[in-house]
Amino acid sequence: MVVFGKDKMHISSFVEVCCKLFDKNALDSFVDTEAIKIGFTNDIVSAMKILRDSLGAYNQKSTDVGIWADPEWLVVLGAAKKVLQLLGNIKIFQLKFGSE
Repeated sequence: MVVFGKDKMHISSFVEVCCKLFDKNALDSFVDTEAIKIGFTNDIVSAMKILRDSLGAYNQKSTDVGIWADPEWLVVLGAAKKVLQLLGNIKIFQLKFGSE
């Protein structure tokens, strides 16, 4: 998935990102059932639920620039950062994506 790129699979807006996550990629199902099945810890699943819920509760602005400038968006970014930090503690993620 490429965001704001020229690739055929690019995503050009916040709405498209949410549609891909929730509809096509079945984020709810993954977070609610699949994550535990594949061995993610309770802490990771909890952080994923917070991220999912904060995305779902976010009051979308009329433009992507408005979203990036919105202080409420920092809540979503903070939740995403927490998920990434927890995933970074898993060896396979360190091997595939590197670690800080």
